[in-house]
Amino acid sequence: MIDLIEILETNNFSPVEIIELLDDVTPNEIEEYALKHMVCRRCYSELVLHNWKEARGECRGIPAFEEVTECICSCCGAIYPED
Repeated sequence: MIDLIEILETNNFSPVEIIELLDDVTPNEIEEYALKHMVCRRCYSELVLHNWKEARGECRGIPAFEEVTECICSCCGAIYPED
């Protein structure tokens, strides 16, 4: 966090502007940004997509499947649902 503040100060942001910017960032926005860029929030390693089909019974006598996708960390094994 200190590095980010120093970068903002170097770019001539006032202390009030820095506080306003940091107050606007929510944990949910950080989570969304990390997932968008395939970065694990726990260890900052690369996320890998894992896809599979799950059986969902039948529809008019035909087997039905749902494709499920998760993002899995290649380092720590954390699992994030793909929305």
